[in-house]
Amino acid sequence: MNEKLKGILFLFAGVVLFLVGRQVPHGMPSGILAWALQLAGIYLGIFVGLKKIVKAEKT
Repeated sequence: MNEKLKGILFLFAGVVLFLVGRQVPHGMPSGILAWALQLAGIYLGIFVGLKKIVKAEKT
């Protein structure tokens, strides 16, 4: 699969994870889940997705 397309998919998946994390109720047990989903979304979107897009643009 094209690296740029992979980056776009990771970016989209990161945004979806972040938005799902925003919808989880922020009580004590589920607050940890919400926090983890948001961090996973940020990591996937920014660090994995954008890195793949930039790497594909350089080549």
